[in-house]
Amino acid sequence: QVVDLLNQAALISTDEKLTVLKQVQELIINKDPSLLDNFLDEMIAFQTDKSIEIRKFVIGFIEEACKRDNELLLRLIANLNMLLKD
Repeated sequence: QVVDLLNQAALISTDEKLTVLKQVQELIINKDPSLLDNFLDEMIAFQTDKSIEIRKFVIGFIEEACKRDNELLLRLIANLNMLLKD
């Protein structure tokens, strides 16, 4: 299900993409956190999306992911830094 949602998100408009990415976040952070590590890179890849709304979502996603697993902060600090400079 997560793979299908991520594939959809790559192809749709910003508003729909935001909805789909929020669904993925719910699945991999709240419902089944064991999936977080598997799909982290795919979610972070949206940091280069042309939409500011999507990039802001990625910042929020990083925050939620780090709350779930604080060791991720070391791995994601460069991504976060890049997004905050944007």
